[in-house]
Amino acid sequence: MEHLAQVAREIEAQLCRLMATVVQQVGRPPYSLLDIQLVLQNTRAGSTFLRWRTRDFAHMGVAVWERQICNKALPHVVREGLHRFECDRIALNLQMSVVHSLYRQATTCAIKMASAERLLRQLTTAVEVSG
Repeated sequence: MEHLAQVAREIEAQLCRLMATVVQQVGRPPYSLLDIQLVLQNTRAGSTFLRWRTRDFAHMGVAVWERQICNKALPHVVREGLHRFECDRIALNLQMSVVHSLYRQATTCAIKMASAERLLRQLTTAVEVSG
């Protein structure tokens, strides 16, 4: 279980690198000229997710992206790019959520198994001493 938790952590790091790459792509023109940004947001649970936000930090979430993509003044190619970035965001966030959950569960399982092992050793030692 500890190995599984370690592998999950390594996958999380790889996902963070992929997320950072997407953030860099959105940070280039023509997307950097828009009123939205794609940012990495760290959670209290220890994982990282991609979030849309306005440049003035007033609003965050998919609604920010929806308002921007519905802007009729945007060229079609920019809308297509925003769509691709949103699909990347959704897929990467899903993967991060699943992998982080696997990490937490594997870590919890490893702790419980170690506790069970300690109890068995204590009981085995107690039987040997009394026997």
